[in-house]
Amino acid sequence: MSRRRQAWSEAEDDLLRHLADSGTSSREIGERLGRSESAVCNRMKVLRISRRGGRVRKYENWSEEELAALRELHGEGLLFTEIAERLGRGRSSVAAKARALGLWRMNPPPGADIPAEAGEHVPKRPARAFSEIEKRRIRRFLARGDTLADIARQMRCEVADIRRIERLAKGLRRGRDPYKPG
Repeated sequence: MSRRRQAWSEAEDDLLRHLADSGTSSREIGERLGRSESAVCNRMKVLRISRRGGRVRKYENWSEEELAALRELHGEGLLFTEIAERLGRGRSSVAAKARALGLWRMNPPPGADIPAEAGEHVPKRPARAFSEIEKRRIRRFLARGDTLADIARQMRCEVADIRRIERLAKGLRRGRDPYKPG
């Protein structure tokens, strides 16, 4: 029995924080508060409460200690979700900062130089070469309306590679305006 568009009280917010910290699912919290699961999830976002307990720190600058911890934890081979839990930050925030620091998504290849600072040049990964069969398969996925991320997952490659094939399928080249004659 959900309550439509009723304002959240302080008592409900406190109970929501307590239940989220204890690991209760959004559905169970919603049943207990008499609200829908989506209402609970939306309120958790507003209050910046993470599902794993504690508050997610958003929009805060990274300290030097956090940057050093990110480099160290990434060097140990931990996933971004695990690093995010340890640092008390969101997974996407950790992933974005790692990319800015030039860290690889997975462990770097042996002998690769990892830039110490974000200001250093990070060479781009060469584009993946697809066979004609793979290109046709990608075009079929695109025509079917699959998302780029889904296609990349199925083809075991990066989204940027799929985006390049998508541009080719549309007849676009980098730097050319498709609506401009000539």
